[in-house]
Amino acid sequence: MPHVLVVDDTSVDRTLAGGLLGKSPGITVQFAEDGAAALELLQESQFDLIVTDLQMPEVDGLELVTRIQMVRPDTPVILMTAQGSEAIAMEALEQGAAGYVPKAQLAELLQPTAENVLAMSAAEQTSSRLQQCQLSAAWTFALDNDPMLIDTLVESLQRTIDGMGFADHTGKLRIGVAVREALLNALLHGNLELTRDQLADDPAATIAQRSSESPYDQRKIHFAAQIDSNESRFVIRDEGPGFDAVAHASRDLSTPESLSPDAGRGIVLMQSFMDEVSYNDAGNEVTLVKRSASA
Repeated sequence: MPHVLVVDDTSVDRTLAGGLLGKSPGITVQFAEDGAAALELLQESQFDLIVTDLQMPEVDGLELVTRIQMVRPDTPVILMTAQGSEAIAMEALEQGAAGYVPKAQLAELLQPTAENVLAMSAAEQTSSRLQQCQLSAAWTFALDNDPMLIDTLVESLQRTIDGMGFADHTGKLRIGVAVREALLNALLHGNLELTRDQLADDPAATIAQRSSESPYDQRKIHFAAQIDSNESRFVIRDEGPGFDAVAHASRDLSTPESLSPDAGRGIVLMQSFMDEVSYNDAGNEVTLVKRSASA
């Protein structure tokens, strides 16, 4: 049963986040009123996930992420960001946070983000002895437009990376997050050509409906991966119309504004978590590269 710690110095926000997380079956939620209280709880209890505000007195979210990496490196952290805290969020992602959710989108994004991070973290901790003997892996898939296939593929990928010892816990989790975001972009905005507004009300129903319509129902997501002790390379291609890759390449994704909801949250996560992110000229294929620390 996943045990989640919510950290926020505002009681209203703590209650809101806890209520959203509590909608997921089996999740139990505990609360801490600030970063210092959270660190005390970490000495007494083990949590499967920590969801924390960034802007807090004394021990803020950035320092909390850094301290958690020291004392509980296997515990993933999701950040809750308010307007104006994007720069701190970017630094926290670099320090090892597993993801972030803007406070303005908590109702929409917090529960699915937490469930995805928990699922990937759990998969990472259950790799087999056989995978520990694996020296390299090459995968090729042509996926139907089904989000469940994406989740299953990412879980399998994380088990392989975990077994091969390619990266530490945080690195493996971040690879999974980046690949999942690339696959979701290929599904939602590539093959199905859906906008964020179209997905706002009932995403599952919208995806199911669009997936049954022509020409979207015939499209596939093409996934190829090559993993060895030095480098992991992932190529994700959709069969949609693509986008303006030249204009995208000119965008500055290192600024705080790049973390805004309309700027492409998935793209920011990919850029933050991978060593290289590149696109083909048509804008319907992305290549993600992660090098091992020893390479």
